[in-house]
Amino acid sequence: ARAPSQAMTANTRDAPVPNAFDAVYASCARRAFGPMTMGGLAHRGATTPSATATGGAMTTFAASSANEASAGVKFAKDVFAGTCGGITVTLLGHPFDTVKVLLQTQSAKNPVYSGAVDAASKVIKSEGVAGVYRGVQSPLAGQ
Repeated sequence: ARAPSQAMTANTRDAPVPNAFDAVYASCARRAFGPMTMGGLAHRGATTPSATATGGAMTTFAASSANEASAGVKFAKDVFAGTCGGITVTLLGHPFDTVKVLLQTQSAKNPVYSGAVDAASKVIKSEGVAGVYRGVQSPLAGQ
């Protein structure tokens, strides 16, 4: 346990980081929350306010493995949910983007398509459904 004068502040840079996942999480927390505790939870090694205020036995709030695991699991779930959402939006929106590009790049003097529905139906008839997903790999790689 640390003496009250050495008690960790809410600055997460002073906290020990035992593995790469915690390092990334701590880095993200510093950027998102600044000099606060990560997600409002006391960080490893920080003393509880009640222990120092009452002058009682120094108790260290070394976040239990359950708290650490739940913070790591929450971060992983957030990343997974964001990635799934991005992939879904890309897969649903890409056919519309493909049709838009086809309409924008056709000749104004001799248009190939009369409108969005005509463009989509001609592409699907000639190339199949994969035709409206032409080039989807690049936006998906960004997710």
